[in-house]
Amino acid sequence: KQYLFGANILRLVKSLPVPTLVVQKESAFNSSSTPRILLPLAPHKNFINCINKTAALATLLNAEVIVYTIQKTDLGFSEEIINNRELICERFNELSITFKIVDEPATVYSYGFAKQITEYAKAEKVDFISVMAQVSSSLAVLGDADKENIILNTHSVPVFCIN
Repeated sequence: KQYLFGANILRLVKSLPVPTLVVQKESAFNSSSTPRILLPLAPHKNFINCINKTAALATLLNAEVIVYTIQKTDLGFSEEIINNRELICERFNELSITFKIVDEPATVYSYGFAKQITEYAKAEKVDFISVMAQVSSSLAVLGDADKENIILNTHSVPVFCIN
């Protein structure tokens, strides 16, 4: 799938002016419980867009949001991560969105930690992963490859892609 469709689906979601939900044929939605959205925290400069669109989806579905942060080094979190976390807390509290913060150390390295994110999504049985379609740094080739791994994840978790 990745080889045939990866570049095309990523190009498509990056070009659309609206958030896009990518759902695979094997994707399932658990309608018997409160929907859960996994929001991997990123140092993206425009992360407020992801926060606001994820908040809109959470409000629409009355969903819980899991704010997931992977600690990449022993030095703690970057200033961008800390700032974006504060923005999430302010916005979600303002909108009365149920959320929890989960911090985990890096266990499997990839540029954007797609494998660890998708493994966590599967283990926690989340209904959606919410991500920025654009990568957060100048290393777009590496970031795009990892972004494709999230969008076309092998666990078929639907991905809410935001520009």
